[in-house]
Amino acid sequence: MQKKQQPNGFAVVEVVIIILVMVAIGFTGWYIWHTNHNKTTAKTNSSSSTKSSKANTSNSSAKNSTVVSTTDGKVSITLPNNWEVSSQYLQNKTPVIGAGTNSSCINISDPSPCLYQASFLPTTIVDGTYGSITSGNSAIANDAWLLTVEQTSWDMSEAISQVGGFSQANTISENDNPVNGYTAHFIKGYYGPPQTIQSGMAFYTIEYKGYLAVFKEDILPIGGQTNPVTLTSSFDSEFANIAQSIKFNF
Repeated sequence: MQKKQQPNGFAVVEVVIIILVMVAIGFTGWYIWHTNHNKTTAKTNSSSSTKSSKANTSNSSAKNSTVVSTTDGKVSITLPNNWEVSSQYLQNKTPVIGAGTNSSCINISDPSPCLYQASFLPTTIVDGTYGSITSGNSAIANDAWLLTVEQTSWDMSEAISQVGGFSQANTISENDNPVNGYTAHFIKGYYGPPQTIQSGMAFYTIEYKGYLAVFKEDILPIGGQTNPVTLTSSFDSEFANIAQSIKFNF
């Protein structure tokens, strides 16, 4: 009688195949994990780098400017570090937008109160570049640019008529572009005939929910300047940026 042959050879081959399959599966799983891990690490590093860059930019911006606000936080503006508020608006050496006086606001007959006001100016001004400087680089009170905020029932057109205006011939520029998202009006002009310009002024009138903010910039002719088109102070762009920084929290 013949003995049945044991399938040992087949069993060995089967075990080898199973081992190879398991190794292949393990390697494939490791490769997928490794690839995804590298992508996650790269993404995390990129995100961290972006956040760090944004933080550095934010810190740099913060170092180059100062937020000045009312004590109740209702109104704020951002001043470059080469600008300052007038000394009367320092509270414990901290610049603030102070309480308003009705004589400073545009609508002095309106029973609604003049809530806030402040004046501000560049820290250093050289004779002939702005205003009527009387003592070298020292700015005087009359050089300061004024901000007032009041409550009013007037609409924008009525407010503009009270802020001040110029004849068409004496208007240098005018627009209704929004300021920091708020309804606004800007006008710049001069007084006197072009041949003998006495002075110029620029106004930003900004309205929000019944509150009216007015920025006023006085401009005097520079070095006998008589061309109204070029009548300007050397700080016009900075003044515009400050006006654009206003924020209301009513």
